[in-house]
Amino acid sequence: MLESLFRKKSITALHNEIQKSHEHSLHKVLTVRDLTAFGIAAIIGAGIFSTIGTASAEGGPGVIFLFIFTAIACSFAAFCYAEFASMIPVSGSAYTYSYVAFGELFAWIIGWALIMEYAIGNITVAISWSDYFCGLLQSMGINLPQWMQMDLLSAKNGFDEASKLMQAGKGFNNLDANLQSAYYAYSMSPKLGGLHFVADLPALLIIILITALVYRGIKDFDAISTTAEECKDPQRDLPRSMMYSIIICTILYVLIALVLTGMVSYKELAVGDPLAFVFSKINLNWISGIIAVSAIFAMASVLLVFQLGQPRIWMSMSRDGLLPKAFSNIHPRFKTPSFATIITGLLVAIPALFLNLTTVTNLCSIGTLFAFVLVCGGVLMLRNNSEGPKSKFKTPYFNAKYIVPISILVVFVSLYTFNKSSFISFVTNAPQVIPPSELVSHLQEQQLDDLKNHVMYYEPKNFTKAGSDIDHYLQTLDHESYEKLLNNLPFSQSQKYISTWNGFKEKIPMWIFILVSITMGILAFVYNLSLIPILGVLSCLYMMAQIPVSNWIGFTIWLFTGLIIYFSYSIKHSKLRISHVGTE
Repeated sequence: MLESLFRKKSITALHNEIQKSHEHSLHKVLTVRDLTAFGIAAIIGAGIFSTIGTASAEGGPGVIFLFIFTAIACSFAAFCYAEFASMIPVSGSAYTYSYVAFGELFAWIIGWALIMEYAIGNITVAISWSDYFCGLLQSMGINLPQWMQMDLLSAKNGFDEASKLMQAGKGFNNLDANLQSAYYAYSMSPKLGGLHFVADLPALLIIILITALVYRGIKDFDAISTTAEECKDPQRDLPRSMMYSIIICTILYVLIALVLTGMVSYKELAVGDPLAFVFSKINLNWISGIIAVSAIFAMASVLLVFQLGQPRIWMSMSRDGLLPKAFSNIHPRFKTPSFATIITGLLVAIPALFLNLTTVTNLCSIGTLFAFVLVCGGVLMLRNNSEGPKSKFKTPYFNAKYIVPISILVVFVSLYTFNKSSFISFVTNAPQVIPPSELVSHLQEQQLDDLKNHVMYYEPKNFTKAGSDIDHYLQTLDHESYEKLLNNLPFSQSQKYISTWNGFKEKIPMWIFILVSITMGILAFVYNLSLIPILGVLSCLYMMAQIPVSNWIGFTIWLFTGLIIYFSYSIKHSKLRISHVGTE
């Protein structure tokens, strides 16, 4: 049983499968320039138009350092991915490569993670496309109701927060634009049996249209068909193109982030259409319109490409017997994986109705980073496995025996020396006061009135100076004054401090990173591991540790669901397992 979980495909068997499935031989036509162009298109496609706004809103101008760090981490992963891909002399995805290099269970985990990554990525693009589309309609004088432009979760949460802030004394016009939109969306939405109907209908529309187009098949799309062709010299060109793409895109991201945060307050950039938004804010609506039209076509193209790609993962896993045969059925007329395409459309369309941009961006990030961690870790495993498949491209080897352990030790000593209180607080899980920005939303209506009355009585001048706005007043307090105020309020400890469990729960991802770092340091010292793959694992895992634990929980549920499917269906129907049983 255990042996079958890690049973591997042979390269010869992989070639035979490709011939049996009547796939055409791939032409070796792509150069470094072509591959670099595809890489830039994949990275820029949705990120510049959508997620760069959310990132800038959370990090301000300092987000450029995040982009630089991300680029460095992706460079480490790119080296490993190039080595990983060049082990298998055929076209394929990480699912195919891992089936040959690591075995069936590892391949299933990678494939299942890729399915989520593609789906969540498409949801991100669809939501952002909707924002640009609605913005373009608005510039033309066509105003769709807010409840047709937003997901239910964002509308409900925004309505509750806006209501609390207005009760605390903040005027409606002083609320963030996103909160105003959410308030209108929820309060003005139609009701069905007491339930509010709020749904991002333009996002649903574009997904349906793209899915229908993919279902029927496309006879002419040269750029997409070219991506299925191999490059002339993959061992040389693939690593170079990856690095060129990362460098060029990093420069673009940094420059655009500086422009965005320089044009408007970074706090206003948590929108799905940041490029159009900033120009409309400074009354350059004609430029905003041009950007919106460009984004609509560009992002629809990105959505088309990934909606084409995801059914092929379902199809590949089905051909291996890991999913039901229906997923690999080809439509007799359109010659497309029809059932897999429909499932892909549903998997993207339904969540797009109730997930917001921040949630799907985090889920997409954690899925991508998880794949990078596995690829980098896989290269480390294969380097110490003399029986594993050989790669024509090798990631440059630098002995990590002393570098990694010493670096980890230096980091811990530095944190303890220069930020001792925070270090001890993290390790001991000391109670933390609820941040001023979150206190108002944590209080009940009567408690909020009590807080207002307390401040009005003891700090009338400062309260009036803050516009009689409790939220604004709290933001002006230093940490000592804020904590003193909390201690004087007749609230329970749970309403003043983050609970011990909630505080620890949010630190779990960072504890995972710390434990993995220590483990990698020990392994590097004992086995003389290669430095670049280790840096790839640690840098990608560190970025994963910055993602809220709720997204980790969602991703874990997805992986656990996949394992249930694997052990209840896939392992029994695996063609590789059946063929081996038949020969034993």
